[in-house]
Amino acid sequence: MMNAAMTDPKLEWYSHLDKSRAQAHTVLDGVTLTEIAYPALGWTVKDVLAHLTTWEVEVATSIHHFAHGTSYSILGFRSRAIYNQQMYLQYRDAPYKVVYSDWVAVRSGLKSAIRKTPVKYLDKLVISPWEDLLTIEQLVESVIAHEAEHITAIQQATP
Repeated sequence: MMNAAMTDPKLEWYSHLDKSRAQAHTVLDGVTLTEIAYPALGWTVKDVLAHLTTWEVEVATSIHHFAHGTSYSILGFRSRAIYNQQMYLQYRDAPYKVVYSDWVAVRSGLKSAIRKTPVKYLDKLVISPWEDLLTIEQLVESVIAHEAEHITAIQQATP
């Protein structure tokens, strides 16, 4: 008899998302949000968390739209670099507690969007926020890889 994890890939995705976030929390427990994570950009840990949050919101929004039969991409999207700079400017003065709590909360929104997607759509291509065609699994993997990349950078940049 097959167990639920073998028949529903969402359960595995949730597990990977939870593991990624737990690893991030472990690193973040040892730093302050005001520490510089990317000296060349002047980005603090807080700025990186805002960056991760904005992209994860965009992915969750894409999946949500897909689950409801519509598509989504970032309005006026020209490039990741331009979008990153726009979001940095938008959130650079946001209070630390707000950025951190938004980063914590966004994962629930992503998991909710996945949960609401019918199983029959899971292998279909979704228009990503940056206008690539990807499966939901690929979008989840991109969120996990993106978080790991930046959490590693934070770990390496902070004492």
